[in-house]
Amino acid sequence: MAHFARSHPQRYAEHGHELWQLALAGALTPRVHVAVPLAQAARAHTIVAARENCGKVVLLP
Repeated sequence: MAHFARSHPQRYAEHGHELWQLALAGALTPRVHVAVPLAQAARAHTIVAARENCGKVVLLP
């Protein structure tokens, strides 16, 4: 991604703007792998460190 940003800065900026517009319009839905209580933050960290997640690991209050 960094290579694309350096070699095509105008296109990178345009794509970034388009992504923000989609996000603001609610057209993008993040993929959540797991949601765990804050008390189980160590479990969440283990999932991320082991690269077991395919999506976000969400901590709940």
